[in-house]
Amino acid sequence: MTRSGYSDDCEYLELYRGAVRSALRGKRGQAFLREMITAMDAMPVKELAHGTLIPAPDRPEKCCAMGAVIRSRDEIDRAVNAKIDPGEPHEVARFLGIADSMAAEIASINDDGGPPGETPSERWARVRRWAERQLVATKCPRCRGTGVARPDDPRGDDACRKCGGKGLVSAEDAEYG
Repeated sequence: MTRSGYSDDCEYLELYRGAVRSALRGKRGQAFLREMITAMDAMPVKELAHGTLIPAPDRPEKCCAMGAVIRSRDEIDRAVNAKIDPGEPHEVARFLGIADSMAAEIASINDDGGPPGETPSERWARVRRWAERQLVATKCPRCRGTGVARPDDPRGDDACRKCGGKGLVSAEDAEYG
């Protein structure tokens, strides 16, 4: 079994995958994905470690995708003092304020989602692409276009890719007014 907690036991797999989808698509999950992308983009060395949640003081660049968020929040000391077990997704999730299933999924993508022999920089690029693909399409009230907000936009995380306008709302919210 890996740090994600996933195993070969596939009992209730459809229900679990549904929980992962809900966690990733929800408001809290979308906000965390945007924060993770921003944290990864801010990394001085664009490399992700396998199985390392909390960056070591002497090697702050060595962490996983969720560790990059911990570092960007400047919460490394608090994470160390909390004695988070990186192999327990519910502990990581509680610390980061995300769903257990989302923490397990991100750990699995980070640690187990790549090909054998993948370099840390290839892992960074793959995980970042995955995170960006998880962002839900949104509607812009200005141009009525559908586009994903750009996490690196200085106008904020609700800037339209098409027209740059502010105030994107999720496609589901736009449906209901």
